Amino acid sequence: MPPACFCCYRAVLIKVVTGVAVVWGSGSAEVAAEMTQVTMRTLFPQEVADYVAGGEPMDKAGAYAIQSYAGRWIPRLHGCYFNVVGLPLALVTSLLEGAELRMANQIEPAKRSNAPLIDTYGSVQVTENL
Repeated sequence: MPPACFCCYRAVLIKVVTGVAVVWGSGSAEVAAEMTQVTMRTLFPQEVADYVAGGEPMDKAGAYAIQSYAGRWIPRLHGCYFNVVGLPLALVTSLLEGAELRMANQIEPAKRSNAPLIDTYGSVQVTENL
């Protein structure tokens, strides 16, 4: 049985949303999300059967990895490529830099050893038929 993402043999729009939280010692936190839209072209039944038979989609969120074999079926991406791969680097960097600035302004130098912690809530992929 093909994974849910591949049950429709027509073009789909996949929305990948990843939540990120940066929390530091004072209990302060910043939370943000990144959304990327991925367009997957129409697939032929044999393409799907061969892909599933190869086992690649079985351990992937959304049943595909954009950086792997399925990338050939993605003609368009709107948003952060790294969000689709697993971690929205620009968003994470922005949150960490902002946290560092706030910490520098709020905490005395001797107490700055509490480095921010980062936690990803995970990616959610929503598929829409085009």
